[in-house]
Formats: sequence, C-alpha cells, structure tokens
Amino acid sequence: MHIFICDDDRIFADKFAELVKEEFHKHQIDTDIHIFLSSSTLTDAFQEEQPCDILFLDIDMPETNGIDLAVSLKAYEIKPYLIFVSTVESLVYQTFKVNPFWFIRKRFCESELPEVVTALLADMRIHLQETITLNCVHSIYTLHPLSICYVECQNKILHIHYANPVQNISIPYTLSSLEKELLPYGFLRVHKGFLVNYRYIFTINRQDIQLDNGDHIPVSKHRVQEIRQKYGRLLC
Repeated sequence: MHIFICDDDRIFADKFAELVKEEFHKHQIDTDIHIFLSSSTLTDAFQEEQPCDILFLDIDMPETNGIDLAVSLKAYEIKPYLIFVSTVESLVYQTFKVNPFWFIRKRFCESELPEVVTALLADMRIHLQETITLNCVHSIYTLHPLSICYVECQNKILHIHYANPVQNISIPYTLSSLEKELLPYGFLRVHKGFLVNYRYIFTINRQDIQLDNGDHIPVSKHRVQEIRQKYGRLLC
C-alpha cells in the first residue's frame, strides 16, 4: 500500500507514520510510506506521478493550507483516498468541498486511526478492479478475484477454483506472489498450500475449513485462531 503523509511537523509526521504502519500491519498489509514536510514537495511527487493509494494531509501548513492544496492536487492523474489530519477541528466543515474520505483529529489520532483504516480497506474492497493480470513465463492470465473460491498449490502449479461459473484453471505461478495480489480482495492463507476467499467460507473448524460448495480445505492447526480473527475482521 503506497501512502503519503504531508505535515510540516516532522516529529508528528514520524510518529504518525509508525502508527499507520502498525495499523495496516494488523491487517497483514505491507506499506510504503513517504513523508512530505511541505506542500511543494508533495506537489512535486504528484507531478512525477509517484504511486499513492492514500494521502494523509495536514491542514494548517505555512506554504499552502491543506484544503487549497487538495483542490490543486485534483488536477493530477493520481487520485488517492484523502484523509485530513489536523489540530484545527473547526475546519472539518470546510474540507467537505474536496470530498475527503475522513477527518482525523491529531490529539485523538491513536484512537481514531483504527476505525479509519478498517473503513478504508472495506471501501477499497468494494471498488476493487474486477480483474487482475498475471504475467507468467510464456503467457498472460486474467483472473476475476471475486469469483475465485480458493487456490491450491501442487508441485509449483496453482490450481484456481472458481465458484461462478464453476471451473478450474491451472497456471505456473507461485502461491506467495499470488497471495500479495489477492490480499486486498479478502483472501486468507489458511495453509502453506491454500488461499481461500473469505466470501465462500461456511465454517472454520480445528482441522479444516468447509466452503459453501461443500469442499473441505486443510487449515494449519497453529494458525486457526489467527485465521478466525482475520475472518472476523473481514466480515465487519
């Protein structure tokens, strides 16, 4: 997840970056965080089209205030989720004109951030692309993640089981690489050889997971509790 933090307060920015990293880590999501201490350096990053999925933006900054900056950034191709982070709580209504995803109060950032991240990930799942493309050695494959029931790895070949329509395809790809691609779509690594789409889980038992279609998928015994917790978060 590519994340920008723009705040002229270096001490707060560094602390907040650690909080953001930790919160996304709870959801098993790696982050690439860049801190910008001025509106001009952030604008340069947008001009260079550096990847950005989420922008945490301060409002009260010396060069250009965050609201005006957000207006100017709309001219660029990059369209990240915008979240204002500010001590000036009275400005929350003025931010509506740039349609931010959220407003975090700096003095409550530790308590408010978890809710924001959960809401972000839920919204991202709703707006995910319908397909992903995998470049293999000799072929290019287009997958429809939301229709995939589970993925099984056997002898370095991935067997992808679709739920709708019911079909199976096999591709030469690593499970760990596909796991990174499917993580935002709600896939769980329930076993060293299996990825499961949480949408098709019927029940999680001690030794296996039963899917809606009746299939049983093995589950690592030492990870059952962790898998149940992740599954519970995805249902929220």
